[in-house]
Amino acid sequence: RVHGDTCLSRMLCRSSALAIATRSAIAAATTAAKPAVAAAPGAAAVASGAVAVSAAAASKWSPSSKRTGVVGVKLGMLPHFDSWGQRHPATALHIQDNVVVRTLSKEHDGYDGVVVAAQKTKPKHCRKPELGLFAKAGVEPRRKMFEFAVSADAVLPVGTELGAGHFLPGQYVDVIGVTRGKGFAGPMKRWGFAGLPATHGVSVSHRSHGSTSSHQDPGRVWKGKKMAGRMGSAKQTTSSLRVLRVDYETNVLVVRGSVPGAARRFVRVVDAKMRKFPVPPPFPTFVPTADTPKFADAEPGTVDPFAHHGS
Repeated sequence: RVHGDTCLSRMLCRSSALAIATRSAIAAATTAAKPAVAAAPGAAAVASGAVAVSAAAASKWSPSSKRTGVVGVKLGMLPHFDSWGQRHPATALHIQDNVVVRTLSKEHDGYDGVVVAAQKTKPKHCRKPELGLFAKAGVEPRRKMFEFAVSADAVLPVGTELGAGHFLPGQYVDVIGVTRGKGFAGPMKRWGFAGLPATHGVSVSHRSHGSTSSHQDPGRVWKGKKMAGRMGSAKQTTSSLRVLRVDYETNVLVVRGSVPGAARRFVRVVDAKMRKFPVPPPFPTFVPTADTPKFADAEPGTVDPFAHHGS
């Protein structure tokens, strides 16, 4: 927990540093800043090879390729400021100690895939079958494991480490997690029902859902009827979240918007199904080099979002 809070504090400091400049300074430097925006940190990182993908590896990627995902820990939400000074609601995800511990093949398992484990832990917190899997893979015990289906050309060997650099600044991702549990909830909270009138013959049932059945035919309540029941604690996918920042030093992803689940909970991060890559991604995964920067931001765009306010 302390390590996660430290990462979040570091991200807050870095993100807030971009907002120190006043609006007048941004307006005065707009003309000179536009060429710099065209060479935004994210685009420069991709162009200069900071995202370490060799030409041979990039040429193997195709639109039909399906890469593996990673396991992240939700650190919390924070404001992110781009180079224009515009504020974006964002969530920090820590890609902690990700490593491939098992591979799946179409011949033996029916499909190609990899099993990724995350967050190192003590052996006493693992079951014996898990300890055997980690020992066979030659890696330290991990707290959580998830399986990802991949294409045949994206299968990674056992022992491959994954980090935040697996994703590009500016690309879109899908985040899968478990929502917060709300317990037993009524229909007004669970489904947004209007409830019954406050007066005019209604007594002690103002927040009830009313009738739940129909006539003698069918004479039963249909399955899936919206009624009171247990709310939350269910798998949910938030689609097409833009990656605002990739921190290669701390392995932290900053995505725009919120993700399901509470802080310090595990989530899965995969390439967005309904979005295309701005440039070919690291394939089959990111390999750090000596010139890898500490972090890279997504390109904010060439249009000043504050231009309509005037100078």
